[in-house]
Amino acid sequence: MLALISFFFSPFAALYLLFKGNEIAWLEGDYSTHEDFRRIERVWAICGAFVFFIFIFIPGVNVIIKTNRMLNQPSMLQTNPNTKDNKASSQIPQLDSAFILPNSELISTNYSSDTNGIKYEYLYKTAGTVEQTKQAYKNIFSEKSLNAIELNDAMSTVFMIAGNNSITTVTLNTAMPNQTNVQINILSMNLKK
Repeated sequence: MLALISFFFSPFAALYLLFKGNEIAWLEGDYSTHEDFRRIERVWAICGAFVFFIFIFIPGVNVIIKTNRMLNQPSMLQTNPNTKDNKASSQIPQLDSAFILPNSELISTNYSSDTNGIKYEYLYKTAGTVEQTKQAYKNIFSEKSLNAIELNDAMSTVFMIAGNNSITTVTLNTAMPNQTNVQINILSMNLKK
């Protein structure tokens, strides 16, 4: 148990106590018999396994499952079959309907390519307030079972969605929360394999 607690402070101390902990406990402890020592150390081992399972194993499995689920989502871009060479193409594919809110207006699009992949940028304007827009996206992502990570700060809210070889971010300008006509910047990047 002490090895698990010390792991958070020093991995070296945790390893040392893992291998030398029983010896130290036997030398420093006040045990009447060897059987008494074994019984007490068994209780500590069970407690240590429980702490490991609750605080390390379960969160670790949870991270692995969520990462795997995010990486296996389909790409957020619907590719244009008429495009012969995506690198040289100036055509921007149609954005997945999950990112287009009702009553929103497309303002501009942008395309760029670099060594990491192809980036498509869409700028929309919607008639709702910031809170209405955030809630609309949360509802759409929930309906379409998309695992979106939400990041907030004083100036913006960002939703990040990872798909097969793609990452899509939806950024809302939240500097003025009661403002209508919220700008939505959607950046989708198809990563090179």
